[in-house]
Amino acid sequence: MPTLPDSVTKRDILWAAHKTPPDYGRYGAEFLAEGRLHDAAEFFGRAKDIAKLKEVLKAGLREGDAGLIARLAVIQPDIVDLTTWRECAVEAERLQKWSFARTAWEKAGDAAKSAAARDRVLTALGYTIAKVVPNEIGPAGNSPAPQA
Repeated sequence: MPTLPDSVTKRDILWAAHKTPPDYGRYGAEFLAEGRLHDAAEFFGRAKDIAKLKEVLKAGLREGDAGLIARLAVIQPDIVDLTTWRECAVEAERLQKWSFARTAWEKAGDAAKSAAARDRVLTALGYTIAKVVPNEIGPAGNSPAPQA
């Protein structure tokens, strides 16, 4: 099996001006075979291979990868819709990928579920939500009491 290009070579293949365009589809297939979905998406996007982009989309949904879904939405907007974002969010929650779930719920337009996933992120990181002092004039935390 051929060796995959390093990051600099990959950049040059994707973005340099070529007299003869490279076989983007072949590179995409090699990256896909190695499980490098983001790279595969870039090459399939350059190849304008909608079927392969949909294959990457399915793999991204299985992983609950909101970042990949967002990139696919830029590369080929018509393959990502609200249902796609909901599927991504549900799978991200199942896999306990709370940051991805938050992003996907936000893109799906569900603010409540996005906020719940955000709270799960904060909990997973060990943060606690401090209660706000109801009287903003009174002392809160380490601030000194107001002088009369």
